[in-house]
Amino acid sequence: MSPAQTWKANCKQSSQIASCLIQGSAPDIGDQEIFSTPNVRPQSKRPLSADSSIEETLSEPKKLRYEDLTSITEDKELSHLDSLSKDVISAKLGAALDFVRLQHERITKLESELLNAKIAFANSVIAQFNSQQTTFSNSQAPPTPGLTTRPSYAQAARVQHAPVLVANFAKGCAPADRVSLEKMEQLLDSHVGGPVPSSVRQKDSTVFVRLNNPADIDRAKTILESKQNSDRNSMFSSISRSPKLYPAVALFVDLDLLPGLKNELILRNAAFKGKIDSVTQIFKKPGSNKGHVKIFFNNRETRDVALLAGEVDFFNTTARLVEVLLDREVRRCFNCQGYGHSQASCRSTSPRCGKCAESHRTRDCTGITKKCAASASLAEVVLENNLDIILIQEPYARNFDSPTLVDIPPGYVAFHSLDREHAYGAVILVRLSLAVSCRAVSRSSLNHVAAVDLHSCGKTFRFISMYVRPSCHDSSNVFRSVFRSLLTPLTVIGVDSNVKSSLWNSVTTDRKGMDLEEILLVFKLNVLNRNRSNEILVEHLAAIFLGLS
Repeated sequence: MSPAQTWKANCKQSSQIASCLIQGSAPDIGDQEIFSTPNVRPQSKRPLSADSSIEETLSEPKKLRYEDLTSITEDKELSHLDSLSKDVISAKLGAALDFVRLQHERITKLESELLNAKIAFANSVIAQFNSQQTTFSNSQAPPTPGLTTRPSYAQAARVQHAPVLVANFAKGCAPADRVSLEKMEQLLDSHVGGPVPSSVRQKDSTVFVRLNNPADIDRAKTILESKQNSDRNSMFSSISRSPKLYPAVALFVDLDLLPGLKNELILRNAAFKGKIDSVTQIFKKPGSNKGHVKIFFNNRETRDVALLAGEVDFFNTTARLVEVLLDREVRRCFNCQGYGHSQASCRSTSPRCGKCAESHRTRDCTGITKKCAASASLAEVVLENNLDIILIQEPYARNFDSPTLVDIPPGYVAFHSLDREHAYGAVILVRLSLAVSCRAVSRSSLNHVAAVDLHSCGKTFRFISMYVRPSCHDSSNVFRSVFRSLLTPLTVIGVDSNVKSSLWNSVTTDRKGMDLEEILLVFKLNVLNRNRSNEILVEHLAAIFLGLS
């Protein structure tokens, strides 16, 4: 059969198919339908559209269309335009223009979608701002969604504050001596099942009692209200629970404005009315009247919204408002070497040397032996923060032959392997009840490395405390040796590495820091130090690593 006859047969057959489709019946052309493609007139591979017909397809068999830019650039016929006819060139140019028009339509559609997305984003920001303003004016509203829910470093370190009871002595009933912890236990009848105080602090005629059990606050108040003096008058004029305050810090405030700052803040910020308890100075820049001021809010939502705004208005000026961070709050007294207060407010009657821990000022010390007087406050810090596990480097101990740790808080057990060089060693303290329930096993074998295993929930958790001297020139091998011998799938490491790296907030990274970073990658350890963007002041000497294989 010639090509012309084949073409006519196909046309006839296509007409039969079309008529059968219109009539809703299948063509009767035998058991099998055979379609042949003529060599001289190839059919287009473009699929039929919904409004096209077979006749139109047969009348335009060579309709050219480019699907993408590659099909244009890889068209070999375009490199030989001189050999192409005018109709072919026109067809190719039309196909290219169709492709450009299609792309233009797609770009226009994308621009429209992008504009809609921008409008939707702007609407969401406006809605969020309006909800924040509603929260700002309504103290009973839920916390602002924009604030982070991740616990701060201060919350993680201090855990949960115990309740404090504030008792004011009646006129003429204040004892001559300061109220001690033993005296408060007698007043609360702790020896016969009464509430147990954990600490007592007295300022003038006011006593602050911190209780171990939050549920005892009401019972302790009732007991103290029933106490009478020799004249059968009540010993205390008022007893109340210390209000829970939420602090924020205003930076670089003119301290001359401090006396009227509280009233000014309430006047300039309507949402602060009745929400500010007090305003106190915490820092003064040397040679200037500028300083930092702590603002105590009695409402958490108001404080959070103020922090979200980032600044406060007063006296026709503004000041940056930031979160109170635990590292900024740590203060050391240079009189008694204790923490939590400064020398100006120290209540100690005698000074304590920061070098030898004797009863004289540090500047007057002539001793040769250097001791860490600050560690004498270790028990107070541990008990105040209710810590279970404490990783210590450079501990303070007595005796060379058999070092004994100083001032271990009651109810804790120490794990270490200290020797004569205990000043450069490492120690781990574990709460005794936790050590017993978790079957603690010591893995300490070196002076500068302390390790302990705690078993819980069918798993073994290993805690490692490690110290590396600044004079150690081969610290990389020290780390590798310790990690190879002690690392387990669940390990927490606290280390005073004396190396600098931006991973734990050093300004620069030294060679030792680069080596330690490579070691951390090899052993798949994660750095738990908070980054600098969160404004946590972490010393570059310390780092905490977590190993989870």
